[in-house]
Amino acid sequence: MAKKRVGALLVVDGARLQGIFTERDVLFRVVAAQLDPEATRVGEVMTREPKTIGPADSFGHALAAMHQGGFRHLPFVLAPR
Repeated sequence: MAKKRVGALLVVDGARLQGIFTERDVLFRVVAAQLDPEATRVGEVMTREPKTIGPADSFGHALAAMHQGGFRHLPFVLAPR
């Protein structure tokens, strides 16, 4: 993530979004929990079933959702859940 300067990774199974793994997950769920980064699987520490937005949602809706949820990344999906 650091090498590519990416703050979040989407975790998918085929076309279905399973979760999101962010910088905060690294800090709080791996580093602060003193887990071994080499042995810890992303699926164990990712945020499962993150809130998403779709094509019909407005930019304002996205900003409000991010503010209310306290997160900086909001996946865009073609078929909102």
